[in-house]
Amino acid sequence: LTALGWLKQESLVGKERFDNFTETSAEESSEGEASSTVPSGRFRYAMSVLYDGSAYHGWQLQPHQPSVQGLLETVLAKKLQHKVKVVGAGRTDTGVHARGQVAHFESQGEIIDLGKFEHGFNRMLPFDVRVQHMQAVAVSDDLGNDGQPRPWHSIYNALGKLYVYRFYSGPILDPLQRHMRYGEHRQINDEKLRAATREFVGTHNFAAFANKNMKGKAAANAVRTIHSIEVHNEGDGNYRVEFLLDGALYKMVRNIMGTVLAVACGKLEVSAIHSMFEEGTRQKVPTAAPAHGLCLEQVYYSDFGNVPVPECFSGKKKMPSQAMTDG
Repeated sequence: LTALGWLKQESLVGKERFDNFTETSAEESSEGEASSTVPSGRFRYAMSVLYDGSAYHGWQLQPHQPSVQGLLETVLAKKLQHKVKVVGAGRTDTGVHARGQVAHFESQGEIIDLGKFEHGFNRMLPFDVRVQHMQAVAVSDDLGNDGQPRPWHSIYNALGKLYVYRFYSGPILDPLQRHMRYGEHRQINDEKLRAATREFVGTHNFAAFANKNMKGKAAANAVRTIHSIEVHNEGDGNYRVEFLLDGALYKMVRNIMGTVLAVACGKLEVSAIHSMFEEGTRQKVPTAAPAHGLCLEQVYYSDFGNVPVPECFSGKKKMPSQAMTDG
């Protein structure tokens, strides 16, 4: 049994335990949206979700494939004894990890002891997925299209996100990090690496860096804002690149990292990035960096969690048009 096969087997434990529950179709939950109102007699709860994405086909429900959303909905349905829809702040792609995903769900009855419920919930999950910081959420300060306060929402209440890409530059990647860090065999020029990342900071049309740039949200509006990109040399060939942004298009962060690494390795000049922005097509953009190096590290809220909100998000309201992201 291969290592990847073992991981897949491990992640399916929860699904096998609860084979009486089936995932709703991907089409039904394609946008991960929830009702704009909480029906009478229902209670809404938010939680942080941590997962090793190695054995999952991303966050979003996929027909006949394991997904993080599908796993959580299956286990919650068993625990609460009714169908549950889990709405995540971001749709991470296949193989992408999360340390700070945030999601919400509704229960037909009030959960009195959230600490006990969270403990039991985690005991029902496979080892590569955990939830924490569960709390009851209710009416938000945000107003809906009808001018009325709307329920707290993991997507629309989010202020911004922190994505982190980890990679190693050298001949031998530590095998204990192989699922969480990309191994780059080409020699990295630290100065070029930092110069390339600076080209992406600010508000730009990122159509060239979206894998689905001719349809969906990228076709409607590919303008996004990256507030900062920080490169951290962790020593011994290990790097950590932090992206602080409002929202990302499909595979946008990985496409940016693929381009940055190409510059850092001498395959591209920094000036080539300007041409990519101007042309707005994928033809000249290098291959996306592998998924396993990327992690959704944090989703920021003014009304959930105790993580300090970066100054660039202070007083900001999330725009729905940029809410559904992948990175």
